Amino acid sequence: MAKRDREAPGPGLRLWAVAARMASILAAGAALAAAVVVYRGIERRLIEDPRFALPPHDGDPTSGPEVRIEGIRHAPRERILEAFAEDAGRSLYQVPLAERRRRLLEVNWVRDASVARLWPDRLEVRIEERRPVAFVRLEARQPGALSHTALIDADGVLLEIPAGSSYDLPVLAGVREDQPREARALRVRKMQRLLEEIGELAERVSEVDAANPNNLRARIQAGGRLVEVWLGQERYGGRLSRFLQYFAEVQRRYPEATRFDLRLEDRITVIDGVNP
Repeated sequence: MAKRDREAPGPGLRLWAVAARMASILAAGAALAAAVVVYRGIERRLIEDPRFALPPHDGDPTSGPEVRIEGIRHAPRERILEAFAEDAGRSLYQVPLAERRRRLLEVNWVRDASVARLWPDRLEVRIEERRPVAFVRLEARQPGALSHTALIDADGVLLEIPAGSSYDLPVLAGVREDQPREARALRVRKMQRLLEEIGELAERVSEVDAANPNNLRARIQAGGRLVEVWLGQERYGGRLSRFLQYFAEVQRRYPEATRFDLRLEDRITVIDGVNP
């Protein structure tokens, strides 16, 4: 005998399934609505409760809120506090942390920063300062003004020299304030590569000129005086070692020479000081 076809559910069973699904949806909606009400209640409390309001620094409402700052040595503390000036009296919950961090990254000497809430009513700021790698001499911005010296880090960021600070760093020439930061960073990398490649001979170098990154020039001590050598963009160590090896003979033949081109591998070219 053939099997009987499975019977389709009756109208009553279908209505029961639809009702159960609707009840489940309504229950989920009610739970979500209740969660929203609870969340808004907590949020309102965080905003309005005076216990979560940031107290002004030193009790002065115009000085900004109380902020715990860690990691600063040269970054100006007052500039860091300025980033939070409008937050005094505001709920800790309402402080836009990402925006405050963006402002901190604009402060001289600040390489990176983090801002965190310390409940119930404090902010914590952690600063990572930039590390200078060289001095740079910057030309005057306006006619008649004096040139000035600054520091520069590996990212090509110019830094103000802190009062009373002391650094044993090389001097990098060929850097300008109006250059893009990437252009300054390229010149820093070229200088660092040169100094690393020549090793102990770096003690003789007083200045590296990277105005032309494809032809680095260096002012070095040789024969008891300061001379300028053109080193190109490669084999710095070999070129400088060969120059120092033969410098006594070069100096004997050209005693007035002060500039030398070392880019040709088989010769030392005297640029100036040659008698006609």
